[in-house]
Amino acid sequence: MNIWSFGRLFKVAGSIYRDRFVEYYRLALIACGWILVPVYGWAKYAATMGLLSRLTYGELTGNSETIREARRLIKPKTWLFFGAGIRESIILYAKGVLLVLISLPLIRNSPFPFLSQSYWIWWYAIALASSYIWYRMRSRLFLYEISLAVEDDVSVSESVNTGWHLVTGAILPIQITLWLLSFVSTLPLTLGSIFDLSHVDSSGLLTFGGVVFIPFLPFLILITGGVAISAVLGTTDNTITTALSIMILLLINLVYGALLIPLCQSIKAVIYQNLRTRE
Repeated sequence: MNIWSFGRLFKVAGSIYRDRFVEYYRLALIACGWILVPVYGWAKYAATMGLLSRLTYGELTGNSETIREARRLIKPKTWLFFGAGIRESIILYAKGVLLVLISLPLIRNSPFPFLSQSYWIWWYAIALASSYIWYRMRSRLFLYEISLAVEDDVSVSESVNTGWHLVTGAILPIQITLWLLSFVSTLPLTLGSIFDLSHVDSSGLLTFGGVVFIPFLPFLILITGGVAISAVLGTTDNTITTALSIMILLLINLVYGALLIPLCQSIKAVIYQNLRTRE
C-alpha cells in the first residue's frame, strides 16, 4: 500500500459513507447505545461493527445488500464477534501489561542509582514502548472482524489469523491511519478542555481569548445548558457544574463517536478489499 493508495483510501471510504450516511449513522448511534448494556450490549455493538463493514465491502465489490439482508447473515455470528473482540483486547493489552511487570523489578533493583531514583524517566520509556506495542498490535488486528463479517464458515481464530497475515507489508500505512483516527476521535475532549465554564459571559456566548467560537455552536449550546440547569437548581456548587460538564462531554462523544464509526469501518473494508485483490 503506497502513499498514493493511502490517500485514496480516505476518498473511497468517505464517498461510500457519504452516499449512505443516514443509514450508517443510525446503525452506529444505536450501537453506541448498546455499549451501556454489559455483555449482551457489547456483543450487539461488536456485531454492528461487522454489519457496517459488510455493507461497505458489498458496495466495493458490487454485491450491495440492504441492511435487512446483511443483518440476517450477521445476526447468527453475534457472539463470534464478541469473542473476537475479547480475544483482540487480550492480545492488545497483554504485552503492555507484561512489559510493565517485567520493568518494575528492573527499575527497583537497578545497579545504577540514578536509574532507580528517576522513576519518571522509566515511566515515560515504558509508556512510549507500550504505546508502540499497542499500535503495532492494533495494526495487525485492524481487520480481524472483516473476514468474520464477509466470509462464510469462518471461526474467530481464522478471522484473526486472516487479518494478521493480510496486513503484512502494510503495517506503516495502517499505523498512520490509526494515528489519524485517534486524533480525530479525541478532538471533542480536546476542544472541551478549552471550554472553561468561567468563560461564559453575560451575553451567554462562550469566548476564549476574546474570540467567539461560532463553529462549535453545539458545544456552546450544551455547555450553556449545563449552566442553566445549575441556575435552576439554585446552586453554584462546582461539583454539580463539573458533573454536568462531564455528562455533556460524554453525550458529545457518544454522538461524535457514532459519526466516526461508519468511516472507520468503511476504511477497514477498503483496506481489506485492497489487500485481498493483491493476494
